[in-house]
Amino acid sequence: MIITTNKIPAAIIFFGPDGSGKTTQANLLVEELRKNRIKTRKLWLRSLHTLAFVVSGIAMHVLRLDSVYEFRARYSHKRLFRRFWYAIEFVSILPLILFRFHLPIRRGYTIVAERYVLDWIVSLSYLSRNESMLDSFLAKTVLRFIPKNSILIYIDASYDAICKRGRKEDSFEFIDFQRRTCAKIASMLSSVVIDTSDKSVQEVHELICHFALEARL
Repeated sequence: MIITTNKIPAAIIFFGPDGSGKTTQANLLVEELRKNRIKTRKLWLRSLHTLAFVVSGIAMHVLRLDSVYEFRARYSHKRLFRRFWYAIEFVSILPLILFRFHLPIRRGYTIVAERYVLDWIVSLSYLSRNESMLDSFLAKTVLRFIPKNSILIYIDASYDAICKRGRKEDSFEFIDFQRRTCAKIASMLSSVVIDTSDKSVQEVHELICHFALEARL
């Protein structure tokens, strides 16, 4: 495939449940773009960064918790704590959005995001046990950091397919939550949806190239 620079989106952003194939497809797409001499950066961004991680680490030791994630899970039902934590998460992720995502775009790179703010919203929503977070002011604010010239691709897969791929550590409840929330985001943002359950890696890659690259030529 011959790809011209002026037809490439600013960012190609994947999102979807763990084990659906995002990492594999992001790597293949980066390889495809670089083969065509397109300046490309791969991005992985998720919850618990910088300040949020430091605060969670301190809380884990002070409160004698089992992990850095337990602090959020234990107090997330309290509305005041939830607001406090959302603010910390936003302050933590903002520099990464600006310097690892938007700055490279300004320098002429195409970003292939294996995980970006969409997965961040899903992750934070699950860990705070707040399914309505998608409608919150914070979520709407973060979504504004997605450039208009971007392609959003929801990589989905059934729980059975995910388990067959060797990812059995995640519960059905967790994967189901990810799928439900990602489906809402995909509908809200008019994303490309690809179900990888019964498709080969190559078939999915060809679909991604079609929607993200060929369809724009």
